[in-house]
Amino acid sequence: MKNTIFLLSLLLFMVACEHTHGQKIKKGVNADSLLANYIKYTHNKLIRQNRKNNITEEWFEDGIELKNGINYQVYQIGHDVTDKGGANKRFIADEWVYLDTVKNKVYVYDIFTDVLIEWKK
Repeated sequence: MKNTIFLLSLLLFMVACEHTHGQKIKKGVNADSLLANYIKYTHNKLIRQNRKNNITEEWFEDGIELKNGINYQVYQIGHDVTDKGGANKRFIADEWVYLDTVKNKVYVYDIFTDVLIEWKK
């Protein structure tokens, strides 16, 4: 029984911290706090307006992307919308952000110039 618990704990640890292209990715370690902080203090007018209108902003991981030699966790931040009567629920992305969880930094993706811009409060 102790061996089973140890093996499960080891497996969970290995899944939580994976190695990609030679750089560590800390999965789930601080991503939630970085994203919540970003949403709270963002300069993005759409997200700020949604918060004022009590629309809940959520996020989901969109994958890991290598840019400039750094592996980033990519997240979509947005909210759910539905048709009348609650039908056809879908997620609307308000912004894509890239997290460098090794350095605890958030980067905003500029889709027009394909550049990551470090976000600062």
